[in-house]
Amino acid sequence: MFIIRTQKINDEKHRIISYHPQPEKLTDEQKEGTYEVEEMPEKEQRVGESGIRYFNPKTKEVWVEYKERPLSPEEVESEEGQAKIEDEIIDDLIQRGVL
Repeated sequence: MFIIRTQKINDEKHRIISYHPQPEKLTDEQKEGTYEVEEMPEKEQRVGESGIRYFNPKTKEVWVEYKERPLSPEEVESEEGQAKIEDEIIDDLIQRGVL
């Protein structure tokens, strides 16, 4: 069981801004304005992407969406990072009509 605090995007999608894995340790005052959920999905480690957790207060569903971000210096040097950079270059050349 987790207690989550969210930021409303719309009626069916809230961004999870914080969570606590031990709700029994929180006071009623600390729980004010929060939701209880059974599970918290883990974020996968993805090259060039950041995971953001979301919550639907109507269905109580929690999920992760991934958004692109710049590669870190470590990712740039990795094989996966190099492959991602090459894919981006090829996509750009295709869009320009070069390939």
